[in-house]
Amino acid sequence: MHFELKSRNNYDLQIQHNEALELALEKIGVERLPNDRFFDGIAGNRLVKVIPLQRACTIVDLSAIERELLEMRADETRDILVVCLGAENTVAPWIAEKNLLNSKSKLNQYRLVNLREGGFFEHLPSEALISVTENTGEIEISLDNFHSPTIVERLGIENKKSVIQAKIPDFRSQIDCVLIDTDYNGEVFQICHSDIPPKKNDLIQCKYSFPPKECGKKIAVKIIDMLGEEVVQVLER
Repeated sequence: MHFELKSRNNYDLQIQHNEALELALEKIGVERLPNDRFFDGIAGNRLVKVIPLQRACTIVDLSAIERELLEMRADETRDILVVCLGAENTVAPWIAEKNLLNSKSKLNQYRLVNLREGGFFEHLPSEALISVTENTGEIEISLDNFHSPTIVERLGIENKKSVIQAKIPDFRSQIDCVLIDTDYNGEVFQICHSDIPPKKNDLIQCKYSFPPKECGKKIAVKIIDMLGEEVVQVLER
């Protein structure tokens, strides 16, 4: 069988990097503004707006800054520093056009700091080892191992300076659920089987059997870990 490994989300939806964010802001030179209801801090002579790290920066975010400046801070002349973890393709042209227009009237200039490009956040994707056998009239799928570098790091296993020293006795404890599409069409993942432990401390089964007639040429296995990251393996029969 042919294996194809895909890792999705890259923690765009489940990032829990509060400490890393503070370190990044400190490196940028941001001083927090706890009493400001809109802006998050100042860096030199710039107002700083941090876009929620669970998603990329969009024009909607920039438009919200514009409304704040026009409606609530008409006399504000300081430049704006936008800090984000990823940005849509339309953001850079918007900023370039806005800065060009504002340069003539000496209004707020925008600068974007993308933490994903600046080396502030390094993400190693989770890895899954899945074996498939076809015998005795059944197709057997076995999840043999799973490793999430982010979960391990958070537990302090690979960080000698961490106060927390924990162990993962069973790799399954890192996994929230396993979803299987037994006839994957290459585009849309349709759940044909789900392994979702009923109780918080229960573990997934790891081994699954299906009649060959229920399986197509491609079988997709999606693993979602405890931090919400998805790993998908596509197997071709």
